[in-house]
Amino acid sequence: MRSSLLIVVIGSIVYSNSIYNGFHYDDIHSIVENFHIRDIDNWSSYFVSTEFFSVDINKSMYRPVLLLTYGINYALGGYDVTGYHIFNILIHICNSLLLRAVVIGLGYSSGAGLLAGVLFVVHPLTTEPVNYISSRSDSLAAMFYLGAFWYYISWCLRDSCRFLIGFLTCFFLALLSKSSAMSIVLVIPIYDYAYNCNFEWRLCFRNAWKRYSYMFSIASLYVIVLLIIGFLGKSLRSSPRGLVDQFMTQVKALVFYLKLTFFPVGLNVDHQFFLGKSDQSAFWLSLLFIFTVTAVIFIANRFRNKALLFFPSWAIVSLLPVTLIPLNILVNERRIYMATAALCASLGIVAFSSRYREKLLILGSVCVLIFAGHTFQRNKIWLDEFSLWSDSIDKSPQGVRSYLYLGNAFKDLFLSVHAGKKEKIISWDDAIKNYQLAIEKSGGQGPLALRALNNLGAIHYVNGNIVEAERAYKWVVKLDPYYVDGLINLGTIYHHKGRVNKDEEGKIDNIQTSIDYYQKALGAFPNNSVALENIALAFTDIGRFQEAKMVYDRALFLKPNDPKLFFNFGSYHLLHGNIYFYTSKDSTKFHYIEAAKYMRKSLEIDPEHTRAKVTLEAVEKLIDKWEQ
Repeated sequence: MRSSLLIVVIGSIVYSNSIYNGFHYDDIHSIVENFHIRDIDNWSSYFVSTEFFSVDINKSMYRPVLLLTYGINYALGGYDVTGYHIFNILIHICNSLLLRAVVIGLGYSSGAGLLAGVLFVVHPLTTEPVNYISSRSDSLAAMFYLGAFWYYISWCLRDSCRFLIGFLTCFFLALLSKSSAMSIVLVIPIYDYAYNCNFEWRLCFRNAWKRYSYMFSIASLYVIVLLIIGFLGKSLRSSPRGLVDQFMTQVKALVFYLKLTFFPVGLNVDHQFFLGKSDQSAFWLSLLFIFTVTAVIFIANRFRNKALLFFPSWAIVSLLPVTLIPLNILVNERRIYMATAALCASLGIVAFSSRYREKLLILGSVCVLIFAGHTFQRNKIWLDEFSLWSDSIDKSPQGVRSYLYLGNAFKDLFLSVHAGKKEKIISWDDAIKNYQLAIEKSGGQGPLALRALNNLGAIHYVNGNIVEAERAYKWVVKLDPYYVDGLINLGTIYHHKGRVNKDEEGKIDNIQTSIDYYQKALGAFPNNSVALENIALAFTDIGRFQEAKMVYDRALFLKPNDPKLFFNFGSYHLLHGNIYFYTSKDSTKFHYIEAAKYMRKSLEIDPEHTRAKVTLEAVEKLIDKWEQ
């Protein structure tokens, strides 16, 4: 009990400065803008489709249990990020407790379990899965994975049906959190071979049907579900690189991950890592090292060393899914969350099993203190987008993604209504500089370059440089005719041209062209709130009020906390009311009352929204005058 309490206290202290950190990049589309998690009646649908994972259907995943935790977070506290961080911290502490339980269940001392749990709870590599809300998929899957492993160990020791049920339930929940949990189907036989069958494969095979039939049934059911909903086929078809490139890259990655586990310095949200090539000495040295580790495992098998065979095997097997399946990002720290747990367990066991126990415990204590300090400092880097991506650029100056996201942070500051004039000028310059660097370092090619170029156009547009903005947007759409943000922004250009055109026919033609671009964007991304808001404005400008209202209702459902959207909907009612100003006072009054309602809502969210203030005052005066 004291050991468990110690892990809880240490974990709580080390991550105490992370609870007010913000949302980051993928959190926006999967949590902040994902309206699916707001509807409590919708939670059962997470299990039958991938489209609920994100507001962007192109980023869909099958992780229903993860979505369920987001829904719980939203039900308890809306978008207050503190609740999401507390949830992540609790999961990580729970994983550390489970790791301790697994080590003890394997027959090692409670001291070994305690050291393993403490090392894991303070390990700097775990800062990404704890601080980055979307990375909860890794820690959540690990929680059920470790729970399943503990239940399986207990089942082997006590042969009780309740442990078997616990094992199968946790295994299924792990798969429904993230598919990488599938690696447990290889870890379990390795555990049996080393700990239950005395290194005799024949004993393992003799009881294989009894031990593994339920586990493989669950795994098969999961694969069938992925096939039925179409996610597995889609994932395999959209591979970002070939198998040869994947193999050569991940050979280097395995050694890179091992280095980070034992020497967690230079941690980075976006590591500067390149494709492996056969002419690179790094590839051959990494391959040689992997062969050496494999040889060590075989030697451990020869001398029947359980820990030396099992824990390195567990770490390697846990990385097989990300090693075999090509993913967009070559390496990241959250992928080795489970491997880090396995290696922390091995360190705890070695420290308490060696004849140099006292010296190793002193070394372990020093490591815990160093790791804890490093983790506490690393949490500060995750405070906001400025600190996170600035740190990444310092460590990986050639990384395109870091410049793009830092540019986005400066762009958002530039567009913020709360930014002062001097702050806007500085952020304008910094946004342009970072976008240009992103385009330059990517060679003007690829999705990151498109996003940088598109956002550079947005900065020009807001600053009034319509010509440069249009040039940037047309370049984006030329490179990718279905790039949603480029289509929306090019539509905005024509919308602007229509509004300033004094010729009525020219105005309608330009606005209709903008509607065409918005509709094309919505065809690719039906739930894009920006496209919906813009097309509603365009419909309003040419008097298509019924269509505008339908679109505004949809946009407000997607973004219920956007003051600008409420202001625009209020303006829609003003324009609609003005049509009846000289013919139907009641209709005008109705729309003016609606306009006032939406203006108040805009001011509730942003009390400094000047245009909403001025408009509301004018509308309320007219309404009061009519009611006198």
